[in-house]
Amino acid sequence: MAEFKLERFKYTWKGEWTTGTVYKRDDIVRVGGKSYVCLEGHTADAKFKTDLLAVLEGSNPPQAAPRWRLMTDGRSYRGQWATATTYAISDIVEKDGSLWVCINEHDSTTFVTNEDDWSLLASHIKYTTNWQTATDYGPGALVKYNGIVYKCIEPHVSGLFLEDNLVTTPTTLQVAVVRNAEDTANIYTVNGIPQAALTLAKGKTYVFDQSAPTDGTDDTNKFFGGGLDLNGDPIVNPHPLLLSDQEDGPSGDPAGTIYGNGVTYLLNGNEVTQQNYIANFGTAETRQVRISVPYTAPENLYYYCRYHTGMGGTLTIDNSAEVAWEVFHSGIEYAGAWARETLYRTNDLVLYGGSIWRCTETHQSAVLGTLDVNGKLADQLDITKFNIELPGFQYESEWSNTAEYQPGDVVRYGGYLYFASKYNRDDQPAQSQDSTQSWVELQYGYNFRGDWVDGDEYNPGDMVLRGGELYMALVSIGSTEVDGSTSDYLQTEKWQLVIPSKTWGQAWLSGSRYDVGTVVYHFGNAYVCNTWHVASNDNFPGDNGSGYFYWDLLIQSGQPSGLSSLGDLLTYNLSRSNVGDGSTIGPTRVPIGEQDNLLGIDDSDNIFWRDYIRTAGEIFVGVHGMDATGYGLSPDKPFKSVRHAAEYVQDTFPALTPIKIKVNTGRYTEIGPITVPAGCVVMGDELRSTTIVATPPKEEYQNETEQLADMWNYIESILLSLYSNIDVPALPGNTLTLNKTPSILGLSESNLTNTLFTVIKQKIEFNAGSGEIDPPITGTNIQTADVQRRQTATKLASIQEWLSQQVEAWVRQTYPDKVFRTNRIAEDFLHFFKAVVYDLRYEGTYKSVLSGERYANAITGSKLSDLFRHRDTTGLRQCTIEGLDGALNPPGVFDLYQRPTSGAFTALDPGWGPNDESAWINRRSPYIQGVTTIGTACTGMRVNGLLHNGGNKSMTANDYTQVLSDGIGAWISDNGRAELVSVFTYYNQVGYLAERGGIIRATNGNNSYGAYGSIADGIDPNEVPTVGSVFNRDNEATVDGVFAGAFGDEIFVYEYENAGENYTTATSTITGAGANANALHEDIRHGALFQSRIVNPADSGAIGGVGYTNIQNQATQGDTTSITLNPNDTSTEDDLVGQAIYIISGTGTGQYGYIQAYNELNSTATIYKESTQTPGWDHVLQGTPIEALLESNTRYKIEPRIIASKPTFTSTNYNILNGRDIIDITFSNTTFEFTGIEGTAGTGDVETQDGLVATNATFDIKKNGLNYEVTITDGGLGYAVGDTITILGSVLGGEDVTNDCIIKVASVTDDSSNSIVTIVVTGTGRSGKFVAIAKPNFALTSDTGQGWDESLLPNATAIDWIKVQAGNNRFVAIAKGTDEAAYSLDGINWTTVTLPFVENWVDIEYGEGRFVVIAENSTTVVQSADGITWTSSNMPNDAIGDSASAEWQAITYGKGKFVAVAGNDGTVGHSTDGTSWTFNAGFVTTANIQVAGLAYGNNRYLALLETGETYYSFDGSTWTQGTDVPTQDGSTIMKWNDMKFAEGVFFAICDANNQIVGGELDGNNTNFAATTEDGLVWTSRTLDESLPYYGIGFGVINNVGSWIIGSKNIQLNGISKIETGAQVKVRAKLGSGGLIQTIKILDPGSGYTQANPPVFTITDNKFTAAIGWENRVGSGVLAQPSWVNRGIGYRSSTTKVTVTGDGYADNIPETNIIKISGLPRVPTIGSQLLFPNILDDNTIDPNDLKSFRVAIATDLGDDGTGNGTKLVQFQISPRMRTEFDLVHGTSVTINENFSQCRITGHDFLDIGTGNFIETNYPDIYAGGNYFRSAPENEVYETAGGRIFYVSTDQDGNFRAGELFSVQQATGVVTISAEFFDLDGLSELSLGGVRLGGSGAVVREFSTDPTFAEDSNNVIPTQRAIATFLADRLSVGGSDLELNAIQAGQIYIGGELNEIGNIQNKIINVAVPVHMEGSNALGNTTGLGGSYVGQMMLLRNFEDSMK
Repeated sequence: MAEFKLERFKYTWKGEWTTGTVYKRDDIVRVGGKSYVCLEGHTADAKFKTDLLAVLEGSNPPQAAPRWRLMTDGRSYRGQWATATTYAISDIVEKDGSLWVCINEHDSTTFVTNEDDWSLLASHIKYTTNWQTATDYGPGALVKYNGIVYKCIEPHVSGLFLEDNLVTTPTTLQVAVVRNAEDTANIYTVNGIPQAALTLAKGKTYVFDQSAPTDGTDDTNKFFGGGLDLNGDPIVNPHPLLLSDQEDGPSGDPAGTIYGNGVTYLLNGNEVTQQNYIANFGTAETRQVRISVPYTAPENLYYYCRYHTGMGGTLTIDNSAEVAWEVFHSGIEYAGAWARETLYRTNDLVLYGGSIWRCTETHQSAVLGTLDVNGKLADQLDITKFNIELPGFQYESEWSNTAEYQPGDVVRYGGYLYFASKYNRDDQPAQSQDSTQSWVELQYGYNFRGDWVDGDEYNPGDMVLRGGELYMALVSIGSTEVDGSTSDYLQTEKWQLVIPSKTWGQAWLSGSRYDVGTVVYHFGNAYVCNTWHVASNDNFPGDNGSGYFYWDLLIQSGQPSGLSSLGDLLTYNLSRSNVGDGSTIGPTRVPIGEQDNLLGIDDSDNIFWRDYIRTAGEIFVGVHGMDATGYGLSPDKPFKSVRHAAEYVQDTFPALTPIKIKVNTGRYTEIGPITVPAGCVVMGDELRSTTIVATPPKEEYQNETEQLADMWNYIESILLSLYSNIDVPALPGNTLTLNKTPSILGLSESNLTNTLFTVIKQKIEFNAGSGEIDPPITGTNIQTADVQRRQTATKLASIQEWLSQQVEAWVRQTYPDKVFRTNRIAEDFLHFFKAVVYDLRYEGTYKSVLSGERYANAITGSKLSDLFRHRDTTGLRQCTIEGLDGALNPPGVFDLYQRPTSGAFTALDPGWGPNDESAWINRRSPYIQGVTTIGTACTGMRVNGLLHNGGNKSMTANDYTQVLSDGIGAWISDNGRAELVSVFTYYNQVGYLAERGGIIRATNGNNSYGAYGSIADGIDPNEVPTVGSVFNRDNEATVDGVFAGAFGDEIFVYEYENAGENYTTATSTITGAGANANALHEDIRHGALFQSRIVNPADSGAIGGVGYTNIQNQATQGDTTSITLNPNDTSTEDDLVGQAIYIISGTGTGQYGYIQAYNELNSTATIYKESTQTPGWDHVLQGTPIEALLESNTRYKIEPRIIASKPTFTSTNYNILNGRDIIDITFSNTTFEFTGIEGTAGTGDVETQDGLVATNATFDIKKNGLNYEVTITDGGLGYAVGDTITILGSVLGGEDVTNDCIIKVASVTDDSSNSIVTIVVTGTGRSGKFVAIAKPNFALTSDTGQGWDESLLPNATAIDWIKVQAGNNRFVAIAKGTDEAAYSLDGINWTTVTLPFVENWVDIEYGEGRFVVIAENSTTVVQSADGITWTSSNMPNDAIGDSASAEWQAITYGKGKFVAVAGNDGTVGHSTDGTSWTFNAGFVTTANIQVAGLAYGNNRYLALLETGETYYSFDGSTWTQGTDVPTQDGSTIMKWNDMKFAEGVFFAICDANNQIVGGELDGNNTNFAATTEDGLVWTSRTLDESLPYYGIGFGVINNVGSWIIGSKNIQLNGISKIETGAQVKVRAKLGSGGLIQTIKILDPGSGYTQANPPVFTITDNKFTAAIGWENRVGSGVLAQPSWVNRGIGYRSSTTKVTVTGDGYADNIPETNIIKISGLPRVPTIGSQLLFPNILDDNTIDPNDLKSFRVAIATDLGDDGTGNGTKLVQFQISPRMRTEFDLVHGTSVTINENFSQCRITGHDFLDIGTGNFIETNYPDIYAGGNYFRSAPENEVYETAGGRIFYVSTDQDGNFRAGELFSVQQATGVVTISAEFFDLDGLSELSLGGVRLGGSGAVVREFSTDPTFAEDSNNVIPTQRAIATFLADRLSVGGSDLELNAIQAGQIYIGGELNEIGNIQNKIINVAVPVHMEGSNALGNTTGLGGSYVGQMMLLRNFEDSMK
């Protein structure tokens, strides 16, 4: 236990210090905000300062002996400053909003008097009240004075006027340059005074203007001559004026400084910096220096020339100027109406006339009667001292010549309104029509004065009646008309006729005056006056014989009747007799005509009777008609039924003959269905007065079943006799004669006929009885060739009328009591017989079935049948059709809506079946116009596309009204179509129904009441859909952002969202605030992570998870192993430990690690490296130096820590043919050529008559790497475009399918041969080959690294082969001491080539499209693009200045340049082309080194020495020693033989060097190797066998990367094959709510497979719902680019990267955008997409596929498959969801025949209210009831159907489809979320919201408190702003110490505004602040720890200030 001995620790708190108190030693008192400890006992003096500064009594000189010592520093807030108060040092008071600290103890009097006793602590503002005289004001006080708010800038006591102390406008001082009196130097003049000494007042502003020239030739302010130069030219020099605290400024003696407080510089009117001002002084047009003299200015300043001494003068600063106010806010004050003799001040507003005027100059208004210098009145408002603020008007009633008018006054003068443009008296408006006058015509108006009166005066706009006419005066008119003799109203310049009219003047009377328009009665006629006149007996109306024509005849009187006989008609002919003979225009008699005559009129208008002339193409139907021969051809003898007329047309006229069946007004009951023949239109009368009704059950057909059977039996009994020409007696009543034809038929023909009779009977029994057989309909449109059938038909046709009459006679005889209409039974059986005749001729049952149906419908009624069935080019017009009456299917039969059981009023005719072409719609769709249907549970229009296998399957309608309770207005299905215009449906179950691919196009219609408006249901099940495949690869790799910052804001790494696949080349385009960035994509990976796709988690949580850590803030400090977090961060240890932390900006940018420990007391986090699990920081660019100290500008981000599993490491050894001394290994794709390859046969035609036969084409094929290049050697014969020729991969050295070469024919010859002209080639050649070279001249090759073959290199004994390199799809080997090299296209067959020189070649590299070889101890370097032709160049001999030549050992290529290393002195050479070289000192070593390996990768060059030491460089010039490679046993240094880089990994191999390793001696054998990703962190690797390893290479076979390691002279297991890779590195991108939006890829890794992808371990302490992810692995993935230049000035938030290349980014669709390839055309909008793996979870059938609708389809062009098919981008609904997992290549089925309604200009009125009874208007309103509608039923889409519509409803609400609606009553606009995935929606993210008229688009509301997003459309939330301010104001240092606040530095408003703790220093805070503080008990304690956080918040104005 520790012991403490406290000798003295006894302080006593005594509270506030008070005078006269006895204090003892160690007493503690508080004085102001400070505490003091007593040093010796004493009685307190009257002043504390006396005791504090006490001296030792009697000491000389005086020796300090203070009685108190400061214990704790501080300050005390004393509240508002008050007079007569004692203030101590450090007391803080508030004076007029600002805080002041006392610096001298004193008793207050006035603040201005005590100003020197105070120091400004914090400047602020405070509104006091209106300005008052004799008031003590302090800085910051705001007052209101005459509508303007002023701010006090200097303490003072106010005088009589505020203006006395107001800052005035700037004073301009004109500066010029002249020669001095002696003409020895240049000097300044100010306002013409040479070197003027000026006095400047504090608080005022002065402008030194050097713009004006001194004379007309020289701009001497700009240049002034000073003699001649050496060339004899005048010397010119600029003379920029500056200010200084010393004469001549920095050039003076003593030297001064440029004075800049309150100084600004202007060039050409623009404010510039001082440096810019000086530099551009000579070229500017205007040049000014402006100074607002601050109150801190010294007593004297000087103006001087920047370049020359002795030119300027002195500026004396006047401290006496009482400038104490400046305008804070320019306001206004209303002073009422303008008045004379009134004081008006600036900004006063007055009412003058109708306008508001603002005073611009304080003045006294004029006295009444004041005259100006010209003697004119000037007693009105002085417009020189006022400006109009708000123009206005004031109505002053009628104009008066005695009134005064001001501008804006409005008067009425006549009918016009005039506006006073200036003050005036007695200035008549009508005479004031130009701009110089007093009045402006404002409005053309009217003033009705009644009847015109002689002698009255009229003004413009006055209106009068004259006669029946209304006139308006255009000018002022005096009393000129007094006797009626003038007619000035006829003068258009005086009067305007407004309304011509008439007035009733009774009977004409002589002596009366008549005006124009007066109507009189005279002798039975009515006349109207056309000329003003006074009536006399000479000018009476009519034929007066005097030549006066003042009257026009208006109405002619009647004539006597001309009728004489019964039946006469009366007409008025145009014959006329002379006046005076008793005749006039009279009637004419038309005598009665004859029977059946028609009344006509000829060309001379003579009326006459004529006989009826029949018009061709017309058939008539009337209620008085008969369905009999001789009827139907004329209106007077029409048919009785429409059905009979239609059958007559069909039987009589060829199809498509234009026929009109005219149906007269009346009601027609018809048996349906009625087939309207092709070309025929059924046309009713106007106003739909023709009504056609589906028949109800006919009474006369009831209970006839047994009798009908007997009728058939009777027919069968006599039929054979009739066919055999045996006499059958006619029964009574049958008056027809039997027609016997010569042919005699027998039993078989009778049986054939009876077969069809049976069909009729079966149909009747099935439809109307209890029959079980519904006979099928069969038929054909080709007459039979069967003679028997033809003869039978002819025979039956010859007897059909006789036989039908015979049946009726038999019935009358057999059933005498039966009552029926005459001929009814005969008509029925004649119908049967005609049908059978037809079916005999056209083999089938078609007409027989229809005939039976007709009879059955007469029994049961036609209410369930169709009424009209239409064929091609038919119509139905101008009628009302009724009578269909069905029921709805019971609920459940259909899931959504019930369907009616009755038939359709208009439908397509099915004919005898879908193949009946006579029923098809080929020419024109049936047209329904002007028709009304009335029915129940039936259909108005039915178009069933299944009925026809061809034609248009369509109908059209216009003005079609359908009142169908529980019915369907238009029902279109199965690819049928309807065009509807003004089709209205009421009370329908469904207004419009499109199903199974039906299409409705409608406009200007409505669906009213009923259950549903319009429904689109399903797709056409019989459609052959289009098939394509999902194409997810039409994108490039995507960079989500960059990691940029640190010194120079350079780019460190890309953060990929999708790193792409299948790339071999790529480029980056970088945009942003920076410049010079240059990146090369050299590292392309296989088995790499190209995307970490966020998917649904296994626990069904939210996609992206919830609550993950996302903390950003400003650090306080830090070092190499720790960071002190922001003190405002309230996170706990449990929150943070284990989390990842990244430094995202400021000092240390790019460093990262994880938090290993956290101290909550001091907010310090201990950081561990992710790479080594040791204390310290990693860096996103490993090897970048770690900052020793972090600063307050360091910004960190704490986020989830995501660690990826490492790729597996496998090592397997394989045998080689012989033990060889392998020295080097490489890999490359190869080049092979295959000639004369024969293709397969084509599918095209060959014209054999030309002697041609089809032959196969032949080709030469070159495999260049992985690509095939094909040349046509023989185009063959008989090919077609699109033919595919497959050359098997096995023929081309590869594997079938995998390496097939696909040749598609693109064009053929345009002749009979069809020979191939052009082709499109696809396919992937066989992967490359591993090649190893071994001493002395062996080449070993392998396709996989497992089985090896052996061949020979050239010159076995003479050459020492040492290196082999691959490039350009070939291999090149070099040797020492020779000028020979070798190359091979396949690695097996080698060719010798000659190099330019004999050298000890040491290494070879390929890059920049060339091989480069360096030599040991030589400056020679050689280059070749193909390994065949070589050129040479030289390196400088002495690289670093010593005498030794560089001994080159290794070369590599990367980052766009070659880098070579010398072993003797570490020299490094580099070259961008291998030809021109530069050098650097290179390694920091003086000893000879042996480089085992030199490689480039991961943005660094890495050199490995044989001893295991490493050096790395980011640029190839500056090198840093790295980490030594590990040893096998921890101590023994291995001999490292080689190192290479591939796929993110440096792989190094070694041997034991005959050393004891791990206690064992095994020669050179070892199983130890090492890998690293950065040259800093090495991983020990264990190989499968211990061997003397030498030579290493890497290759990719079938997208799998493998390392191959050779050995020395080992056959068994002599080759080791290793598969491994780099570890993935990722970060999380987080959004609001802790949701992980994206997993960003920093390193895609390598060596993974899709079967074994990287697995993430995510550490986060806060998440509430876990994330799910799918890691997608591919090949050709982009890693980090090589940075040739990382740029400067880039920011992470604004830098954007665009990648382009030959690869793609495979993005699985998760939005409403999807792309599909393989399509022959662009599908239509609304098409349905079906995917085999996406099931519909909303349907009953679990196997139903979900349907996606096409909203937009965009043609992206050819899809590149060579099939001529397209790539199409679709916008679909609903959107794709993550779980759908729609991978590339997924098959998609596209149905274009989807049900659709396309509706425009449509109304949905009260949909959902029900059928007619349920709606029951108006009874529904009884008792307070109201409609209960269902707006959601207005449109309904299901099973893939689509409705496109623009509509309104009963309330006027507007809808444009499902995506947009406007509610009329409220104006609310609704945008549907159809395209948003609302599943699990917790928040809605919009792409952008446009606000107001500014055009600003808000893209995001961000909670990020860092404001890192540099964006114009990201809006921070309130919390983000508050956190940001708190963070910024809480960071400081040790220089600020105030009781509870400690901060190092706080800068507010700039670097000059630093808050420190230096006593008596004025603290300059650049913004208004408000400070307050309290202790834990709430007591005021002065400045507390919270005040700093408020220093940047400007409080609101009080209401009085506003």
